[in-house]
Amino acid sequence: FKGIVQHEFLHALGFYHEQSRPDRDSFVTINWSNIQAGKEFNFQKRSDINSLGSNYDYSALMHYGKTDFSKNGQNTIDAPQPIGQRNGASDADIIQMRLVYQCNSGPRDLSSYNANRCTNDCPCWENAQGCNGNSNACQGDLVCSNVFTSISRGGGLIKLRSEVSPNMCFDLSSGNTENGNVIHLWECNGT
Repeated sequence: FKGIVQHEFLHALGFYHEQSRPDRDSFVTINWSNIQAGKEFNFQKRSDINSLGSNYDYSALMHYGKTDFSKNGQNTIDAPQPIGQRNGASDADIIQMRLVYQCNSGPRDLSSYNANRCTNDCPCWENAQGCNGNSNACQGDLVCSNVFTSISRGGGLIKLRSEVSPNMCFDLSSGNTENGNVIHLWECNGT
């Protein structure tokens, strides 16, 4: 129930559903014919949503699940990653709350949340086969196994750069570079 309470609390703080972002059509597909009559408003895009420059967050607490408000058990939202978790706020949710309310203090400073570049996890790293090939879910053309050319330490994180896409980097707070680790990608532009 914790995630449901947090979801409703985020509404009270002024947050909207992730699938209502104006750019959502680039990330999910809404199946209007599967939505219960009178519930369509829950899936409308809102031009007044400010995503604060954050990437689309499939793991957002504010994202509906694939069959929420379904009239026939079929998906109301098609997404390439799991959506609709109610376990608790994602790192991106926390970053957005702290940015909106200018809260710089807390148990972790903002830079400790994936170097303040919170993006969606690259699911190919969860693939037991190592995902030897490009993943459509990854930003850029990252080949998800052993493609590192440089390692630098900064801010307590290890920054790795891909040979395939040198403008995309990712941080590993544990320092573990073995296949199977979930990563967060961000655009580093050669820095």
